[in-house]
Amino acid sequence: MPTVKTHIFTGTTGSMKNAFGGLLNGADLTLAQVAACRAIRFGRSASAPLPLEQHRAFEARFGISVIEAMGLTETASVAFANPLEPSRRKYGSAGQPLGVEARVVAADGTVLGTGEQGEIELRGDTVMTGYYRNAELTAQVLSPDGWLATG
Repeated sequence: MPTVKTHIFTGTTGSMKNAFGGLLNGADLTLAQVAACRAIRFGRSASAPLPLEQHRAFEARFGISVIEAMGLTETASVAFANPLEPSRRKYGSAGQPLGVEARVVAADGTVLGTGEQGEIELRGDTVMTGYYRNAELTAQVLSPDGWLATG
């Protein structure tokens, strides 16, 4: 059986803050585990904000940077991610648009300015063109010019 080299995959994804918490509460790391951690460039947390204290404790214990991200089924991938560079990250945030255009709109569809609250809309090559055999639902969430209402 061939051996997979550690430099082929240098990231990991955690979809729940409980996964990070479980690792934090585990036994002390062995020397082999510490060495294995050095081969991982970053971890990713998605689906819910990672509590700040848990985020920083994980990075300190394992020496692995954790970036928070957000994706949707309708975008086929991650739509937002924090930068890998710690000084550019905003803890508790889904990050910056990644491969999509993003905007925030009011209930009436008016595009809002920076810092205003509303609904996130996305557009780009990774955004779906419609729900399979469901034109009615597609029309509810996808504008004619390709903006997806994320809800």
